Formats: sequence, C-alpha cells, structure tokens
Amino acid sequence: FIDVDDILHADLFERFSRRLSEDCRNHASEKMSGAELAVCGCIRRTGEDGEAVYCGPEKSGFLNKNDIIDVFTNMNMESRYWMLDYIWNKWFRRDIIEQFQIRFPEDLSLGEDFVFNTHYYRYIRSMTMISDPCYEYEVHADGLTGCFQRRPWKDRAELYASHKRLLQIFGIWDLTRSEVRRQYGQIYFGDMRGINSLKCKYDASQKLSYIRKMMSDELFDMILDYLSAQEKPAYIIYRIVLKSRSVRLIYFLIRAEWLIKRFLSPVV
Repeated sequence: FIDVDDILHADLFERFSRRLSEDCRNHASEKMSGAELAVCGCIRRTGEDGEAVYCGPEKSGFLNKNDIIDVFTNMNMESRYWMLDYIWNKWFRRDIIEQFQIRFPEDLSLGEDFVFNTHYYRYIRSMTMISDPCYEYEVHADGLTGCFQRRPWKDRAELYASHKRLLQIFGIWDLTRSEVRRQYGQIYFGDMRGINSLKCKYDASQKLSYIRKMMSDELFDMILDYLSAQEKPAYIIYRIVLKSRSVRLIYFLIRAEWLIKRFLSPVV
C-alpha cells in the first residue's frame, strides 16, 4: 500500500525481498515458511524545509510470536506510529489477508490503516524488521490528519476497541492498559483543542456542544490519565479545569490557550 505523494527508495523492493528470502532460509520450519509481515523504517518530513526524522525499528531482525508480543508490551507512542498507524512501510501476505477477510473499515474517516494493522497482527506468528529507511513521507499541515476531527468520540473509540482487542488476544492488556489509555488521552486531548483550528467552522454554541459530546465518552477520562502524567504548568491547569467537567470553563480555557502558550510552557 503506497500513498501517491510519498517517496520510495529505489531499492525498496530489493531490500524487502532480500530480507524475506534470508528469513525464509534461516527460520523456515514445518509450521512456518518465513516471516508473515515485513516492516521497514521511514523518513518523516514536515514541509519543504522540514527536518527529516527517522521513524522505525532500531535494528533489523526476525521476530517470532513471543518477540512480537514483547514489542507490543513495551510500545510507546513513537513505536506505535510505524507499527500500527502506518501501512505503507509494510509488506503483507495476500493469502493471510484473503483467508481472514481483513479489510479497511469504510465507516471511519480517519484511522482505517490502524484498524487494518491491528487485525492483521492477530493472525501472524512472525515478522521481520528492516531498520533501513526505505520510504519517505511528508506531513502536510492541511492533510487529513491535521484537519479538525468532527466526530472523534466515534472514530477514536473504534480504534481503541480494535487496539484493546489485539492486546487482549496477545494476553497483555492488563500490562499495557495504563500506557494505552494515556496514548489515547493524548490524541483525544488534541482533538478537543482542535476547536481552535482554522479548519473548525463551528460557532460558539456548536463548540460547546462539541465539547459536551466529547465529555460524554469514555475517552474523556483518558485525557485525565494523560494529563496526570505531565508536570508542566499548562498541563496542570488543564487537568484542574477538565476535572471540573464544566463545559463552559473548558471552552474558555481552550479558547484562551494562546495566553497559556505565551506565559507558560507550551502544551504539546
């Protein structure tokens, strides 16, 4: 799966094929014919003059099922990107996709790649890592991921459910629950503050309704989980205000965030 505006390194197919062939020779058995998924590193850029940042595995290598579970047990936000959010840095086996009818959910406006990946990981017993950056993509300020999310309570909840189910299948949900909740809290927090975005055309009444809708979802409590792990003054202020569960007070704080950024540490 490849996005039309990204860059593939000229030797991407060669690197994937060579790595998979090596794994097939070195790790094939009666029960396994080499890796069932290949993942490479990538370069992330922001704008024409943006800094190039590597995103991907620290080293190349073959992972069996237990190794894969270990990766998910220790997964942070950065490793989550290239393991779960991205689909174009991977090679999949078509027979697995067809056998288990793995498809992109058509009802999601954002995150369908994430759901596809979580479903695929359920059915594999091995994968191979390629630390070389073979793929480059540019983060567009006006891209889909940077747009105002109109129904995060639905889309994020579906991603969370899919993620949780995968970790339950792996038998590590209890170990990873706190970290995963903080990750979704961070994302949902960004969605809530998205009413400051130029992409948001809601009037004040609609924004209040938007915040009220977000507060009614389980994900709102995850924002508090995320903020509780932060120590900067701006986070503390947000935590106090969100705990009040006052829609108007939360709205006022979000709209006044430029003041917080000016006089306190920036909220990221």
